[in-house]
Amino acid sequence: MTGFRKGATIFLLVAAASVAAGLAAVRARADDARPAYSTANLVRLHIIANSDSDEDQRIKLAVRDRIIEVFSPVFKSAADVDEAERLVRENLHLIEDEAADTVRRAGKAYGAGAVVGRFPFPPRVYGQVALPAGEYRALRVVLGEGEGRNWWCVMFPPLCFLDGTGRDGAGQAASAPQQKPPLKSFVVEWARNRALDVRLALHGQTSQQ
Repeated sequence: MTGFRKGATIFLLVAAASVAAGLAAVRARADDARPAYSTANLVRLHIIANSDSDEDQRIKLAVRDRIIEVFSPVFKSAADVDEAERLVRENLHLIEDEAADTVRRAGKAYGAGAVVGRFPFPPRVYGQVALPAGEYRALRVVLGEGEGRNWWCVMFPPLCFLDGTGRDGAGQAASAPQQKPPLKSFVVEWARNRALDVRLALHGQTSQQ
């Protein structure tokens, strides 16, 4: 019985060491982690509707579709965020013309304006990408009075060009994606299970004495 207890103690010490090593790896990984997307490495597309009427909201989405259709080949070629902003500026008048033409073809005369700059955005979740609040580089397209709900996506990297239509942010934060359990939880749970195995084994040995 003494030998078994000694072996169980050694096993628990090994399990504890494994937990400590796992937690150290988690801390090291967290210290080395850098956000994949931040206010510094994105260019966003932001379209603001004339109003919240159903018709103006449909026109907003038509403008979105037209910009993505015409300019996705241009912005997909950008090598980095600075080049993406340069391409936006070079095509700004063309973007504005396409937006205004889309409004006109929809039977409205309120026009459209486009500007490039840094604008404040609240936190958002776009698919699997979580974006913190802050000022982002953005192409902002304002339709008419610009008093309606907005639509936004990420132009660079070209996330809103992946499916040809983007996603409708509509001025609201999306629900957060489900995440895998963190490594720390897995390691702790594994250690608990191993300790339980040892306790059960000890209990079984004691019962047989």
